[in-house]
Amino acid sequence: MKLAEVPYDRVVELSSTLTMPRPNFPVVNFLDAGAAPLSVLLTAELTGTNIGVYSDGRYSYQLSIYVIRVEQGTAVAVMFPDNPIARESVARYLATLKSVFQRVAESGQQQNVA
Repeated sequence: MKLAEVPYDRVVELSSTLTMPRPNFPVVNFLDAGAAPLSVLLTAELTGTNIGVYSDGRYSYQLSIYVIRVEQGTAVAVMFPDNPIARESVARYLATLKSVFQRVAESGQQQNVA
């Protein structure tokens, strides 16, 4: 059995040590626009296009991270609480993430990454 095919709810049910996430857990969304079916939708030239990520208010996650990969590069958008501690933490996280992206790009191995 492939574990990727087992629903997380079932894993929690069978485990004596795991629990369901509490409300307001961090959420990371990854969108690879080079993979089907998005590659077909995004074949038009995107240069100069302003794309945004907006909350519709139905979910109130304390931290949402969106990583969007297109052929020309990778963009990251972060929604977080408006306070100094969150700003500093997100700035450190993004600086680390950027350094990882740069190392991958400089290695020439980006085709082997997700």
